[in-house]
Amino acid sequence: MRRLRWLIVLCSFLLIGLGFFLGSQLTVDLSLTTLSSSNSEEYKNYRAYSKRFPINDGGIVISLKSENGFTSRSEFKKIDQLCELLTVEEGCQSVSSLTNIKLPEKTGFGVRKRSLLKLKSTSLFEKYYSRLSDYPDITPKFLSQDRKATRIFIEVNDASISKARLESLITQFDFQEVHLSGTKIYSDDLQKRISFDAFWLPIISSIILLLLFMVWFQDLRSLLVIISILGLNSALVSTVFWLLNINIGVLTAAVPLLIIVLSFCDIVHVIHRFKKQNPQVPIEKRIKATTSPLRLSLWLTSLTTFTAFALFFLSGIDEIIDFASVTCSGIVIAYLTARFMLPTFLVFFGVTNFKRRDAFESLSKRLVGFQKHYKQITLIISVIIILLGATAWNYSKINSSFQQQTDINSSLGKSIQFTDDYFDGIRSIEVVISTDNVLSSTVISTVQKIEQYLLEKYECRSVFSVNSVIKRLNRYNSHGARSEYKLPEALNSSFFSNLLKYKNDLGLGNTMTDDQKTLRVIGRLPDIGSAEASRRNKELKQFLNEMKSSNLDIFMSGFSYVKDQSTNRVTRLILLGIALSLLIAGIISGIVFKSWKISIISIIPNLLPLLGAIVLIEILGIGLNASSVMALSILLGLSLDDTIYFLGSNYVKESQKVDVSNIERSINENTFPVMVTSLILATGFFILGFSEFQSNRNIGILVGGMLLIAVISDLLILPALLRLVATNKEK
Repeated sequence: MRRLRWLIVLCSFLLIGLGFFLGSQLTVDLSLTTLSSSNSEEYKNYRAYSKRFPINDGGIVISLKSENGFTSRSEFKKIDQLCELLTVEEGCQSVSSLTNIKLPEKTGFGVRKRSLLKLKSTSLFEKYYSRLSDYPDITPKFLSQDRKATRIFIEVNDASISKARLESLITQFDFQEVHLSGTKIYSDDLQKRISFDAFWLPIISSIILLLLFMVWFQDLRSLLVIISILGLNSALVSTVFWLLNINIGVLTAAVPLLIIVLSFCDIVHVIHRFKKQNPQVPIEKRIKATTSPLRLSLWLTSLTTFTAFALFFLSGIDEIIDFASVTCSGIVIAYLTARFMLPTFLVFFGVTNFKRRDAFESLSKRLVGFQKHYKQITLIISVIIILLGATAWNYSKINSSFQQQTDINSSLGKSIQFTDDYFDGIRSIEVVISTDNVLSSTVISTVQKIEQYLLEKYECRSVFSVNSVIKRLNRYNSHGARSEYKLPEALNSSFFSNLLKYKNDLGLGNTMTDDQKTLRVIGRLPDIGSAEASRRNKELKQFLNEMKSSNLDIFMSGFSYVKDQSTNRVTRLILLGIALSLLIAGIISGIVFKSWKISIISIIPNLLPLLGAIVLIEILGIGLNASSVMALSILLGLSLDDTIYFLGSNYVKESQKVDVSNIERSINENTFPVMVTSLILATGFFILGFSEFQSNRNIGILVGGMLLIAVISDLLILPALLRLVATNKEK
């Protein structure tokens, strides 16, 4: 038997090594995603039309600010000098700013290009600067309305230019505020910030948590056991990633931590029960006495958690399905290691009994006394929390924004906020029109109405469409006259032929497909959040439906729109999973105890921390979104574990009844593991408060704070509720 244990442990450590090696070979893909179902109508529409337009996501934007404003020739000369430096840099394909933009205009001698802003002399500068407002299709893109901010756009090639090199060039000039944005900048910033979360946060949290574990479990051997099992679980989860060929993405990156958190509770319960066994009893009997009473609890906790995450398979979203696949596999792994591997490690490392009274023995006695005399107070507390939570839920709404996903104080967050404050905004809305031929007076008139609605009712700051291009052509035909940036009185075939002739110079390809059957109207606005956007989208949809006809199809789309739809769907799906987990836990508890009262009682203690979290979400203004409801899911998993273990301690197979003596025994048996897991995990989640990501900090605050309410629920409210249905109540 001893050789078998050695072999099992050796194989386990080999698996740990293999798992971490395979984990190092995994592909990290943290690119932005809409999290859309491939079967959803909005996703199909988005995919169908977006690939027919050019994709310009490889550029870099330099945003600059001056409190004195960009109003002088000297300020723009600095911009021009910076552009000249950037133009000769390797990786920069083209550089655009107000100082080098040239507009084509038709003359009697052919076509000439005239500078939008001239810097040769002060008088010329002042003359052309005063005319900038007459170019509504160009100036707002480069210069803010208050003239305090300007932008430079860089197209990069495969070589690209590093962020460090950009910063070194910009620092040669005295700009008050500088922000860099663009896909490459966002990606580099994300990689840098996630490296802190992936490397330093686990190290810091591991040191603190292991020290706390050492203090409460009183020996190094227990510590080695939990490190080994958690390491084995993490390695096997990495192996699942590799076997299923799943990348580490924005969602799946949290799976290893999630499995560690969910398995931690089971491990603590098993180790605690083992350390309470009589050391004089043979080791095999001690192992059996440890695992036999916990089999039901282990199975029930795994089943309820597995069911909740298995629901995500119904989403139809590839990223969510990958997350569900790895998480459900991890839950099965955690169950198997706790059920079969953990006892072997306890014997192998020679875990001993507590050398002194466990840290919470006196607390358990006080809890028993409190239950006898003050159970009415605990019931009143639970009613208050339920009322507060129900009120908060009534006012809650699903809301997500780009700012919620970033730290407002990070370079990325500041860049997003800067774009919202001074330019057209980070959020977009697109209206797509399809017909046999979009270049007709009827369609142009429809586009004009949509533009007007987006600017006035939807409150977009800028709109770009085929009409913008037509206005440009009209200005071009009128020798560049600024007042002619408008729709011509007559749109004939000759005009449309010229439009197609100069489509590349005018930017027609960004708004109309080559087959002339589809066009889009692009509106941009600040990040108003998905809740407000949904309200505006509902009204916009009604407006668009009135203009549809048998030969004219109109629908809303765009990255922000599809992302909002997906966020709402994912959030509702997770909330449904939470509700289903509660329901399954209640049904199974009722079946095991053959009591509908127990079924209801098992739900209430887990409902309280969830409702408390919803109150906290409203107080902090976090809003219901994918990250906050994910926190609720984690919280429920931990709370359910403790509840099931407490109920399992009350389960007597022969009677299948609950009596007061069993309740008191359950308090004594579960106070230590419940307190240890809750305090250690609360500390671990509070450490997430130092995360580089706002969403992770929200999860840390919600789970860490509400675990304390979960402790109150499981050790005070649950016993009080069980006493109501006990077979031998106190007189």
